[in-house]
Amino acid sequence: LSDPGAESLTHTGMILGTPAYMSPEQISNPASVDARADLWSVGCIFYEMICGKRAFSGDTMSIFQQVGSGVLPELPAMVPSHLRNVVVGCLEPNREARPRSAADVLRTWSGGTA
Repeated sequence: LSDPGAESLTHTGMILGTPAYMSPEQISNPASVDARADLWSVGCIFYEMICGKRAFSGDTMSIFQQVGSGVLPELPAMVPSHLRNVVVGCLEPNREARPRSAADVLRTWSGGTA
């Protein structure tokens, strides 16, 4: 049951998320967020699984500056091209150029055959 007199934990325009996994649009224009922001987070998770460290680290403002710069961290040379393409695609700063769905990510993973 909801208590109409209870203080809300969130409000319109509030930025929510873990900074190291937040997409550029979550940081700069939360109203524009769609499913592609989740794919950015997937890219951050893949990067961390591959490299053993976060793609973006530091305090919140430092992370926001790194993400906003559009400069992506390097992946080790030994990463197979299909996996590199997935991570780079998911971490595309321009959300219009980012995969639109998990199905798009899967197609990239499988070399366009899924």
